[in-house]
Amino acid sequence: MNSRLVALVVPPVLALLAAALYTQYRVNDAEEAVSAFCVSVVPGMSAQAFIKRALAAELEVHDFGAESDDIVASRATYSWHREVFECRAERDGNGVVRSIGTARRQE
Repeated sequence: MNSRLVALVVPPVLALLAAALYTQYRVNDAEEAVSAFCVSVVPGMSAQAFIKRALAAELEVHDFGAESDDIVASRATYSWHREVFECRAERDGNGVVRSIGTARRQE
């Protein structure tokens, strides 16, 4: 009876533990990838270079158009909720990156 109970309880518990560890690994991997990309961006680089680098790093790029100064490179992962890691670049009127910052938001 004891061995049957162990056989019924242990595998699902181990599966849940493995899923939690893998999910945390994916969240950390996404955060590190966006942080590494953001560190490689320097003020004074062109907005097009920022976009090309972000696409090469397999990040999603959001350019909000000519009326907005922000360009966002991001990666989303799912844990218990959706987490988005962002590298935000602010550009001037000439298309040159002025400042860079990172953000993390939960949806």
